[in-house]
Amino acid sequence: MECGSLLPLSLPASKIRESVLECAGPLPLCDRALLHICDLDDTALCLRILWILHHSHVQFYLTFAECDVCGAITRRDLSALRQAIDPAGLCLTGEGLDPLRSPHRVLELPRYAAMEEFFNRAGPWGRLMMCSTASVQVCMDAGGQGSGPGSVGWRWRLLHALGPVLVAAFANSPLREGRPTGWKSTRQAIWARLDPCRTRPPANAVPPALAGNGSSDYDADPRTVWVDYALSAEVMCVRRPEPQPWTAPSGLTFRNWLRGGGERPPTVEDLTYHLSTLFPPVRPRGHLEYRVIDAQPGDGWVVPAAVVAALLDDEAASQQAMAAAETLWQQAATACGGDFGDEAGAGGGAGWDCGSPWEWAARHGPTDPLIGDVSVKCFEAAEAGLGRMAAPAEVKDAVTSFAERYVSRYRCPADDRLDEARQAASA
Repeated sequence: MECGSLLPLSLPASKIRESVLECAGPLPLCDRALLHICDLDDTALCLRILWILHHSHVQFYLTFAECDVCGAITRRDLSALRQAIDPAGLCLTGEGLDPLRSPHRVLELPRYAAMEEFFNRAGPWGRLMMCSTASVQVCMDAGGQGSGPGSVGWRWRLLHALGPVLVAAFANSPLREGRPTGWKSTRQAIWARLDPCRTRPPANAVPPALAGNGSSDYDADPRTVWVDYALSAEVMCVRRPEPQPWTAPSGLTFRNWLRGGGERPPTVEDLTYHLSTLFPPVRPRGHLEYRVIDAQPGDGWVVPAAVVAALLDDEAASQQAMAAAETLWQQAATACGGDFGDEAGAGGGAGWDCGSPWEWAARHGPTDPLIGDVSVKCFEAAEAGLGRMAAPAEVKDAVTSFAERYVSRYRCPADDRLDEARQAASA
């Protein structure tokens, strides 16, 4: 963590409000409205505001030639926020899961009230996801026509194939309520326990070795696959005039709503809103939104953004990454019934099929030799691709440093968090 340790604080709410408001003005990426729609009379809620402000994601559509400017602006914003909150005894931390505090929703908006009620039907995991998790979301161009690297179909399949590799490489959420959870990415484990119709990959998106599908299904047009996925997902929110709640009837899919199953006919706006409540690992939004990476400390967000960009945009790196990732899926398909599949809480009980690389990656990270080997190959491909793409030296250096500190040693940021926890426990 950036400040050494994250402890519950007892500070006047007014002091925290003043610190955040001071930094909100000059920060173009900071949503000042958050400070006014949330209840700031409670210090714990104020701390949650800071968590939200730090981990709110902003979408950039830039070439590497423009990355210097993008990175400088973002680092300036984060530096200003750190300086503003320091007098209040606060600091920023980048982790995939709040390691200490219990989930507490602070946004009193109809969307989030309906979302919480929807997820509560299946246990506490929705509240944990909504209130305690954070990620680096990398948004990439969807791609062009055709079938080769650079096409929408290829990029769609590559992002799904790479998902477990990047979950493991950037795993950074091993603690909950101050204790190890047994997962390197507890955030990913939480997502796996949510409603599968809106959080799992669409059918035929993962490599066929595990999916059990033929290559023709695996090569299906992502646009067709996404339409079926969206129509089959349950409706989470039905927008209504105030003060009516937005709670949706249990079991109502958007397909059934179109067929007359709702309280009124759906509109185009309802469909648009429905799409915003789907959270698969790769979410099409005109671009491809990648949602599998835990939040990173400091300026660590640069590394996953650069790695994903290189593996998608450099043709040679893209092909090398696809070959390496598909090897992982092929070998993981034989793991069911082995030590991994027999672990307590593994398999379907954790939200994945037995032998799924997603669970393998979230639980073990790159300490698993197979995942570690594939991670090394993908980072080598990314580093070479960044060189060919003339990425800024600062970006290339950040990726190389991360690879040397973690990937080549079969470690991830979660291992640092666990080392810190062990040292604190023995002190």
